[in-house]
Amino acid sequence: MSEKRSSKEKDGFFKQVAKEANNIVHQTVDSSGKVIKSITGEGGLIGKTVDSSGNIIKKASEKSTEA
Repeated sequence: MSEKRSSKEKDGFFKQVAKEANNIVHQTVDSSGKVIKSITGEGGLIGKTVDSSGNIIKKASEKSTEA
């Protein structure tokens, strides 16, 4: 038996998938940042650059999740 899903159910599915993708992006950025900072040091220019670029990526991911 095939029933059409309501737009609300579809929206819920897509929102959940977007949230999961957003979580993966955040975790990947955090993990890669920790690895890079463990090699280069926390307070240096590279560590600060990693933090800044990570924040940009996270915010872009959050905006795409909202869309």
